[in-house]
Amino acid sequence: MSGGFSNHEMNMDSCEAATSRSVGVGVLVGGTGVAVEVGKGVLVGGAGVGVFVGGTGVAVDVGGTGVAVGVGDGVLVGGIGVAVAVAVGDGVGVGSGAAAASGGGSSGAAVGVGGTGSSPQAIAAAAMPTANRHAQRVDGCLDALLPRLIVVDLCRNPSSGYCTICGALGFRQCPFTPGALRDTVRLLRAMTDQLDWQTIDKWLMGEAFIGSRLDEHLFEICERIGPRWAGTAGDLAAGEYIERQFREIGMSNPRREPFDLNAWDYSVCQGRVLDDDMPVSLVPMIHCPPIDLRAPIADAGFGMPHEIERRKDDLVGSIAVIDAGDEPFSLPVPIPERLRALAGAGCVAAVAVEPRAGGHIETVRATDKRWNAQAGDVLPHPLPTVQTHREDGARLRRAEGKTLSLRVESRAFAAPCYNTIAEIPGAMWPNESLVLGAHQDTYMGSPGAVDDGSGLVVLLEIVRLLADARRELGVQPGMSIRACTWSGEEQNHQGSAAYVRQHHGPEPHPRLVVNLDELAAGPIKGIVLQFPHLRGLVQRTLDELGEGLRCHVMPMLDHMNDGFSFARSAIPTAIIWRWRFVGRHPDSIYRAEPWDTVDKVRVRELKEYVGFLARTLLRLSRIPPSDWPPNPETVEGVEARLRREIGAVQRTM
Repeated sequence: MSGGFSNHEMNMDSCEAATSRSVGVGVLVGGTGVAVEVGKGVLVGGAGVGVFVGGTGVAVDVGGTGVAVGVGDGVLVGGIGVAVAVAVGDGVGVGSGAAAASGGGSSGAAVGVGGTGSSPQAIAAAAMPTANRHAQRVDGCLDALLPRLIVVDLCRNPSSGYCTICGALGFRQCPFTPGALRDTVRLLRAMTDQLDWQTIDKWLMGEAFIGSRLDEHLFEICERIGPRWAGTAGDLAAGEYIERQFREIGMSNPRREPFDLNAWDYSVCQGRVLDDDMPVSLVPMIHCPPIDLRAPIADAGFGMPHEIERRKDDLVGSIAVIDAGDEPFSLPVPIPERLRALAGAGCVAAVAVEPRAGGHIETVRATDKRWNAQAGDVLPHPLPTVQTHREDGARLRRAEGKTLSLRVESRAFAAPCYNTIAEIPGAMWPNESLVLGAHQDTYMGSPGAVDDGSGLVVLLEIVRLLADARRELGVQPGMSIRACTWSGEEQNHQGSAAYVRQHHGPEPHPRLVVNLDELAAGPIKGIVLQFPHLRGLVQRTLDELGEGLRCHVMPMLDHMNDGFSFARSAIPTAIIWRWRFVGRHPDSIYRAEPWDTVDKVRVRELKEYVGFLARTLLRLSRIPPSDWPPNPETVEGVEARLRREIGAVQRTM
């Protein structure tokens, strides 16, 4: 189109008027140009709407002197095996070996695009240079046109149920359906939008702070529902609440996906030094088997090899008391490896002592998830192990050689469990995705405000902002964003492992999984990737925010959160940099205890998480898939790396 567009400018009233006129339609079939008059508009626009079917290509010319989709510049749609493609501008011909065609009412040159089987995304991308010049003019009319797009039955055949023209050409269904054309117009609109990121950022940050529902969600999940040990009524109630929120937000396909949980619980955990009739405060390690025994106490120090060698005669048949922390100055050894060594030395059970003072007992595990043949497996304890706080640990050490009575009543059983899932569909690449995850379950008896109520409520707020931005600003993610809240995280990541087995495979891998865990442990500092290939892309995206956030890469496979289930399938994952190498908030240390309550959560910091991460995810979603570095990781490579890293401790400070 040459010159200005004054002849085509119109307000919403004129757009509406233009869409209401129905005029004659010419249908040309074949190379000879035989015309058949249908007498109704395919898309109702200005004067002169034509449908051209010829050769091996299919094109729809919508435009003329009025306004249909473009502002009088003509739109050509079609192609054998092509869903529908739309270009707005100086006439775009689409089809197998399409010849130049001029859009009705367009004075500019036509452009030939395509080939049989071209995707709508590829066709629209080819048309973008022309379409960008008209995006602002088209934008105003699309809102009026989309609700009123009319597609007519072109010689609809009642017996076959589809258009005879399309049937003769081999289409399984007519490409000129209202839904197909609407989807294509929306795709082109999304691709040609020139986003005003400053305005979008202001809106997202303002809504994250002023419109926040964080307090509401924290109260409902952590206080009204409370502890959410996987498979219990609290866990089920949390999943139902999250699903309702997804539905109210307007996300697509909110649902709870079932999986079989290898569940565990206990009813009794008692200890007593019989010689002194002294009770000991104990909790069993997760998946501890039933215990009922009496044995002498042996102080095993940190359970390091030199200590086991020195005390080997005393350890046989004993209940070892072991410090759960790391021995100063020594290379750290994971506690599951130390428990294995104590079992090999002949101990019959162990009591692990919390290193922090003040009655704390932070639940740790007797097994290492890196031992598992596959993500989510539950392995038996190498040694039946319970835990006690530092103060009773000191009393047990003073009672060395005396008899400890130890009794645990526990059970392992199968239980139904659910992950909670919903999507915000991508406007440009709906089959590409980013995954945003958090876990909805807690430790037994813990309200789980820090772990992981803080990640859970931030997830709910991020997807609310992105859904509201779609309605308020007309801004949509380019890729689909899937929100997942997993159960069974505290029981060996069983929920996320079940999710990976169910979805990947059958579905393409997400470009990135961002896991939100314990966000209240410290303010946001950046994003930490499991694999390095996305480091440059993510850092460039963070730089656009202007908030000083950094992107780092894990030196080892991180087996301490749900991202591990994805990493084992070579799927790129990330956690948020919160406390590592800096230190936790001092009141965020109760994550496995009844004191992990909402007063430990700094809501203002969570508002920053919401705003910063919503801005980051929206930007990442709009980076074309071709601009993402290819993922070089393989499952075989990850498993080989995992075997090399077993027995090592990841550095966090």
